[in-house]
Amino acid sequence: MTTNLSFKEGDGYLFITVKGPWSLGSVSQAVKDIGKETRKRAHTRILVDARLLDAPTIGLHRFLIGQEVSEHWRGIKAAVVHPADLIDKFGEDAAVNRGAQVKVLADIDDALSWLMCRPSAKSRPTLH
Repeated sequence: MTTNLSFKEGDGYLFITVKGPWSLGSVSQAVKDIGKETRKRAHTRILVDARLLDAPTIGLHRFLIGQEVSEHWRGIKAAVVHPADLIDKFGEDAAVNRGAQVKVLADIDDALSWLMCRPSAKSRPTLH
């Protein structure tokens, strides 16, 4: 089983699409490859669209991937988009507790707003 990655330059960030079946080995390798490619392209911010990546069936795998993220994405600010019903923050907490700057969100606009440190359209007041 392999995890497919695609990379696209964004405005101040690298946009990465991750899709495929979940396996600890393939997702671990994807984390390493993302870190390498981000550094190769001299980016410090990444937006990872993982909405087409299957979810792990074993909770411990989320923790282990969080550890991988903290190691291979050190110095990179990462917003990861995943379907809301699959987010439990276990992997995010594992990464953040080990020094990573990563957030998992369900909405791609909210993820980009967090990544670029600007308020999302949903949180901006409307003028009447």
